[in-house]
Parts: sequence; structure tokens; C-alpha cells
Amino acid sequence: MLKNALDILRCPVDFERLVLDRGEPEADGHILEGDLRCESCGAGYPIRKGVPHLVPEDAAIVDGADMGALQERTIERFGWEWQTYEQWGWLPDYPDVAEAQEKFYGGLIEHTHAAFWGKSLFEKEDLRPGDLVLDAGCGNGRFSKCASEMGATVVGVDLGWGVYSAFNNLRHKKNVHIARGDIFRLPVSDGTFDRVFSIGVLMHTGNAKLATQKISMKAKTNGLVLAHVYGKGLPTYEFLDKSIRYVTTRLSIDSQVRFARNMARFCRYLKREPWKFRLYQKIFPHLNLLPTEHHMYDWWSAPIATHHTLGEVGGWFNEVNCNVVRSNPNVDDAASDRNRRHQHAAVTVLARRKR
Repeated sequence: MLKNALDILRCPVDFERLVLDRGEPEADGHILEGDLRCESCGAGYPIRKGVPHLVPEDAAIVDGADMGALQERTIERFGWEWQTYEQWGWLPDYPDVAEAQEKFYGGLIEHTHAAFWGKSLFEKEDLRPGDLVLDAGCGNGRFSKCASEMGATVVGVDLGWGVYSAFNNLRHKKNVHIARGDIFRLPVSDGTFDRVFSIGVLMHTGNAKLATQKISMKAKTNGLVLAHVYGKGLPTYEFLDKSIRYVTTRLSIDSQVRFARNMARFCRYLKREPWKFRLYQKIFPHLNLLPTEHHMYDWWSAPIATHHTLGEVGGWFNEVNCNVVRSNPNVDDAASDRNRRHQHAAVTVLARRKR
């Protein structure tokens, strides 16, 4: 943690300023171990492995979002994912292994850039030098990196243990701060950020509507807020997805990894001969296969994964005085069967905060 992060980070209980009680900076300016204290309420928060842990003691139930066993397992699964796949999305080139382009589909830094600009709906001019940007649910920090490259100062927050991977990946960047925090009580003040985004996270919180509205409060007046969630598919797809997830989410992590590995291997087998893959898609049009173990684990492991429509997400923003600026053009409530057939039919909404 860089000491100037305290200019932005706040106590998650009363949102007052934090002071450094203990800790000395390393040669690069980061404080790796120490303690923070709220100037107002006196609550203490540790700094571990360079990451301030700004999670309130009563985080089990925050503003109506019950962090029960399912939520704890979801956090555990994603924490394991981003520590295990720490370099996913950061690779400069394909490793020298068999089927590398299939096994590491989506894992290169160029894929991260494409995913960020494709999923966020931001235009390049939307992220300006000097902007303050919040990445709500930063995982291993790959999208925080993209925003920081535009000259913005980025705060990446996540409740999972992937924050350690994010810190390791971004430690060299002086315009990025990583903190562990709860999306329902983010450790920053309302009305602070020029841009706020959450990509692939809100639907795993247990209350996607509340989470979306909470992150919206962190934007300044006229600031932009981005929510990217899973889209709601056709009834057949929803039934199959829930049925498979009912089994996979109850497996141990080791068993989930084996399942993901076998699904990815099966996909690569089919794709060796295109006619086989086309036949599979005709027989099982509602289940999308990907050739990477990481993607299959990411999709099937989380116990909480809600699906939403464009109308829903737009309505969440309207309730907190945010006007929709752009939305995913491929998915809406009147989408064709084909658009809503597969799991990758996401809903993305970019909104502007009015006040």
C-alpha cells in the first residue's frame, strides 16, 4: 500500500479518514505490513502483504445483503481462482505448450485490453488523465491495469483473496491502489470518483441490484458508472444452467477444477474437427463450451450467479438518479432467441450520475 492511498481510502464503518498506526514503506514506497486506524471511530484495519483489509466486522450482514454460506463459498472460489490464475490476462504471449492458443484463449494481455474495451462500453475519451476511477471487484487487477494506462488513478477493491494477486501484478504502478473491501460497504466516500466500473462481479454478490446502486453512489455528479452482468437467457438455457450449477457448485475446489479441465478438454477435442463442434451446437444449442480450464472453472464454480435483463439493470440505475448513456446493443428484453441462447449473452449498462 502506498501511503497516498490514505487520501482516498476511508473507514468502511463511518467513512472517515484513516491514519497509519504502524508500518514502514519499502524501497518502492509500499507498506507491506502494518495497521490502519479510523480517526473518528477508532476501528483498526490490518495491512497484509501490501493490501489494506478494510472490511467491517459486521460484514456478515450489510444493508440487507446476507453473507451466508453461499456467499462465503463464492468468495472462497473466486479468491482461489485469482490466486491460482494470478497471471491470467497478463501473459505477453502464448506459452510453448501443446494447444496453447486454445488452452490460453483469453489469457494474454492483448485479450485483456480487448475484453475491457468491449465489456465496459467506455470510449477512449471517457477515461482521461487525472480521472479517479474505481474498479469494484478487481480480481487479479487486469482491468484496473487497462484503466490506469489511460492516465487515471485507479482504486481496485475486492472481497476475495485475489487482491494479493492484484497487488503483485500492479505493485509497480504508482497510480493504482488495491484494497480488500466489501462491495456493499466500499471503503471510499460517496461522490468521489469520475468513473466507476464493475465487470463480471455484481451478479455474484447475492444482491446485484443493491450492489449496483452502492457502487453508483461512489460516482461524482456527472460521473460514469458501468455495470456488466450475466444476461438472462431463454427458459431452456436457464433450466440447464441451473441444473448443472446445482451439481458443480457443491463440489470441492479440486473436483471443480477436474470438471473444468475435462469440459475444456472436450471442447478442444470437438474443435479439432469443426463439423463435430457444429454438431454439438445443434444438439446442445443452449450450452456454450470454451477451450480453457480457467473459463470453465470461472463459469461453473460460483454458488451465486444471478442472470438479469437490460430492463432490470437500467431500472436499478434510474432508481438512484443515474441516466443510461449506453447499453449492450446485442441483448435487450426483446432479443432474438439466438442472442439470448448462450451464456456469453451479457448485459452491460453505462450510466451517468445526475446528483
